[in-house]
Amino acid sequence: MKTTRAIHHYYFILFWTILGLVQAHFTELTSDEGYYWFYSTQLQWGYYDHPPMLALLSRMGVSLLENELGVRMFSVLLGAASLFLFFDLLPKSIRHQWWLYGLLLAVPLFNYLNIFIFPDTPLLAFELLFLWAYHRFLNNNDWSSALLMGVAVALMFYSKYHGVLVIGFILMANWRLFLNLKMYVAGLLAFLLFVPHLWWQYSNDFPTFAYHLDGRIQGISTRFVFEYLSQQLLFITPILIIVPWLYKVQNTFERSLKVIFIGTLLFFLGASFKTFVHFHWTSIALIPAIILVAHYYQNTPSRTARRLINIGIGLFGVLMLLLRVYWMVQILPAKNQNVDYYHDRDLWAADLHDAADGHPIIFEGNLREASLYQFYSHSQGIALYPGMDKKSQYELWNAEEALQGKRVMLVCGKPFAESQILETRMGKSEHYKMIDRLISYQDVRIKAIAPPTLANDTLHLDIQIINQREQSLPFEQHTPRIVAQFYGKGGRRRYSQVVDVATDRSLQDIPAQGTVQYAIQIPIHELTQTPKYFLLGFQYGYSGTGHICHNSRMMGELVNW
Repeated sequence: MKTTRAIHHYYFILFWTILGLVQAHFTELTSDEGYYWFYSTQLQWGYYDHPPMLALLSRMGVSLLENELGVRMFSVLLGAASLFLFFDLLPKSIRHQWWLYGLLLAVPLFNYLNIFIFPDTPLLAFELLFLWAYHRFLNNNDWSSALLMGVAVALMFYSKYHGVLVIGFILMANWRLFLNLKMYVAGLLAFLLFVPHLWWQYSNDFPTFAYHLDGRIQGISTRFVFEYLSQQLLFITPILIIVPWLYKVQNTFERSLKVIFIGTLLFFLGASFKTFVHFHWTSIALIPAIILVAHYYQNTPSRTARRLINIGIGLFGVLMLLLRVYWMVQILPAKNQNVDYYHDRDLWAADLHDAADGHPIIFEGNLREASLYQFYSHSQGIALYPGMDKKSQYELWNAEEALQGKRVMLVCGKPFAESQILETRMGKSEHYKMIDRLISYQDVRIKAIAPPTLANDTLHLDIQIINQREQSLPFEQHTPRIVAQFYGKGGRRRYSQVVDVATDRSLQDIPAQGTVQYAIQIPIHELTQTPKYFLLGFQYGYSGTGHICHNSRMMGELVNW
């Protein structure tokens, strides 16, 4: 096989680092990034959606530069540094080849995670650290490699919970690890290092685990399967999806890589029958796939196969060049719902800030835009997020408490009663109105004292309404209704129905950190389908949309409907 002139991989890593930093500086924050930046404003051992690694990296960068580069800097640097481990896992005959650098530059998801902050970037970096230590352990069976694996596992878990799939697939590929004492010590070390996050989960009633393991799950459907397959073909590329299946592994390490690759794609294919799978959830398959493709390209005697791979690299390389330029400069007419979400977010924030005349802004139902507004305007913005199965970090931090009784501007994406329209320079229309005195109920707790009882088509239940705020909770205006939202047996989102709740007396003001008890009755004769469970919440809405807070846990699974 004829080879081209090689260039040392150190130069590629330097190029990759500079490219990432330049791109990070000149590209505006996306919606998810704004939310992750919001995490970093208060460092904790955990957050509603994710472990704390991304918040830590963002906080480190913003402490140096309060701009887009600061938010992304250490994520970019960590990803670039991990490439030293990536190239060390490849033979010298491969690691200095131009086609390998072209492959790295052509994979959309790999490039996307080099620019935008996602939990997947540190996850990939620490997955590489784990694979590097695992490769070394297979060769040496030494304590230092085993302990390094334990540290890497903890760091993966601190980045994103998907790291558990890497461990699971490794054990599937190499069951002899169960017979090695060093692996148990490595596992114990990983657990001990992860205890602070587990304690945070326990202290906050396991919000992340409850959401990811239950809140996302729906009834079986095929509507997300095509989206999953098409997104993977685009973001991972046909090269990385097809070629690893063709490569015949030569040793235990390569078999482990192949199991991670195949297992990840099949796992999320199965998940796509139950929920929407985001394109980056399969990121843990990237490194194994790239390594397997590199071995296949270098060792295959088929010129046709190499030619097809080169064509794929060229096509996706051009696509990535256009996307990288577009993310920095508005050169393409690409829009999502008639709005270009990659440009002019600072102008959007400035327009909203002017309309609010310096007052705080409440975003009803849009937690990500609240974060972006706060980042670009340097003014307070919070979200009232009535997610059916999901809350947000704003609720965990009781962010709305500081705005009670204050004049605020309410912003919604759709028209509502007495709203005005604001055409922002971003091209996004916002609907808003001023509220002279905010009273909201998102962070108020409703707790069942005992399980509900059913009699005469009515559920009877004693509840407590708990005011966790440092100020009293008034009900004198915009008095909310207490409602029960029922969910059907086919899955939470198969159907839901709201029913008014009757209380034994009128709602009364609750002092700071106070609790009031009520006996309530919930009629179920109005239900159109047999429910599985229900939750309680306040229904109110300055926008007139009937904003429903979910203030209790799910209840009713033991009721004999």
